[in-house]
Amino acid sequence: TMEEKMHETFLHVWGDSLNLMLTFINIGLTLGAIIGTICCGWLTNSLGRKNTILLLDLIAIIGTGLTLFEDLIMIIIGRLIIGFCLGGFTSVSRLYMVEMSPIQLKPRCMATIETFEMVAILMAYALGLGFTNVKLGNSDYWWRIMFGLNFVNCGLHMVI
Repeated sequence: TMEEKMHETFLHVWGDSLNLMLTFINIGLTLGAIIGTICCGWLTNSLGRKNTILLLDLIAIIGTGLTLFEDLIMIIIGRLIIGFCLGGFTSVSRLYMVEMSPIQLKPRCMATIETFEMVAILMAYALGLGFTNVKLGNSDYWWRIMFGLNFVNCGLHMVI
């Protein structure tokens, strides 16, 4: 649903190369996650698990802010940054959870992490079903609302 709205918003600026730019937006998250997974081992050894998680939250908030600009290059950079943090969270949060959980609760804690990840993916798809016609003035900014929801996620993650 976001791709259609972004296509309508940016078609007048990018013209024929818009589909390529939207592809870069889509692969930016995955490419960033690959880089983040590789780099966060070093970061975790340097800063510790808890501090790495907090730093990744802060970096993800900055990346989320970049995705809200009406510039495709900034959105792509923001998606790469968020992907980097996602890759880092994937490795560091599981390690932190395994180390902090009592032995009796480790399987339940790991199952809880997996359940929350799957619920988050389901919510992302569900949000695209009924709310795609949100308009602010004359423009359709649903893509900004979807990208901006990461502020809530990272903010809660930092506080918890």
